[in-house]
Amino acid sequence: MRLKIFDVETLNKMFYYLDYNVDTQEFVDFEISHRKNDLDKMVKYLVDRDFDYLVGFNSLNFDSQVITYITESSPNWANLKGDEIALKIAEFASKTIDDTNHGLRPRYWENDLVCPTIEIGRAHV
Repeated sequence: MRLKIFDVETLNKMFYYLDYNVDTQEFVDFEISHRKNDLDKMVKYLVDRDFDYLVGFNSLNFDSQVITYITESSPNWANLKGDEIALKIAEFASKTIDDTNHGLRPRYWENDLVCPTIEIGRAHV
């Protein structure tokens, strides 16, 4: 089984994706911001998948929700700058957190996520 441990960070003007390949011990990262826009590279990487599962903490309710939203929405963002895309991602991330805090289910069901995900834990707030 090919596993990648991953995490995402969402800020108003920056999005960051990082994963670690357990077998090769290599890192892969992507940034979307005013200074760098890896959107197309990241979407291709996630869709073409050279791994079986992403592994993360609280990832079914957050991280995988965000990357699925990005891959689904990216065709609509062709004319946007990196910081504009990062803001859209941050708004989705904030709504996802708010929904979870109010007991609402995430937007995407587990079988609809862009990448199969293994959850190693959930944060309880």
